[in-house]
Amino acid sequence: MRLQIAKSLNISAFALAILANIVPFMNLYSFGEVEKITIIQTVTDFIDSGSWLLGSIVFVASILIPFIKIFTIFYLLSNLEIRSLPKKNRIHSFIEYIGKWSMLDVFLLAIIISITKKNHSVEITAEPGAIYFLMVVIFSILASQLISKKDFTNG
Repeated sequence: MRLQIAKSLNISAFALAILANIVPFMNLYSFGEVEKITIIQTVTDFIDSGSWLLGSIVFVASILIPFIKIFTIFYLLSNLEIRSLPKKNRIHSFIEYIGKWSMLDVFLLAIIISITKKNHSVEITAEPGAIYFLMVVIFSILASQLISKKDFTNG
């Protein structure tokens, strides 16, 4: 039952991760104009402006890591019979390690919003993409926590 819940949470996280990347993450209000910004748009804007490092950081933290975590959980759930216990433990430890970086985007958005509150010519508000991303983080954390090292058998 617990593993079925983990599977369901991970499937939900996958669907929400797709939405989080294509639905606006935030609105930028500047001088009477509104710009809806997606995560993918942020990556391409940084790269187009020559900020490859920032674009890469946003890509890795916002797109790559969440999908790697989701696919790794899928792999682990579908291969609980892997004979190598050390391999299973390494995979589980990897999921726990990358989970530490899951909230980076939400944290950065909160900082950006709080900074712009003091600037009256620019305002940033969170959009549904931010909520979807937060749900991806929560669902993938819950899914990984439902997978116990006790679930691994030595075949």
